[in-house]
Amino acid sequence: ASVTIMSTLESYFEYECALSCGIPEVTLEGTPEDWRILRAKIEKLHNYDIKGKSQDMSKWQNLLIPLMDEFVKSAEGNPDLTFWDNICSEKGGGSGPTYLS
Repeated sequence: ASVTIMSTLESYFEYECALSCGIPEVTLEGTPEDWRILRAKIEKLHNYDIKGKSQDMSKWQNLLIPLMDEFVKSAEGNPDLTFWDNICSEKGGGSGPTYLS
């Protein structure tokens, strides 16, 4: 219902979304071994790159491995609170827009 009202009034207002308060809580389910198995699978992503084409799977692997390392540490009971505080944060884009990272 709220979205319908917002849609009706959109010619009078400009709506924006702001990530000001962060993510209030994260529940990491699964065992540490589950996360280690998933990390091991991610280590094999580069095998799916197509020779002579873009190396997209390797790029994804390089982005995901550090995240998986943090997930494993957290599942083992050793969370890096700085990592989790910044898992989704707003970054200024200079004179341009802001970005979520």
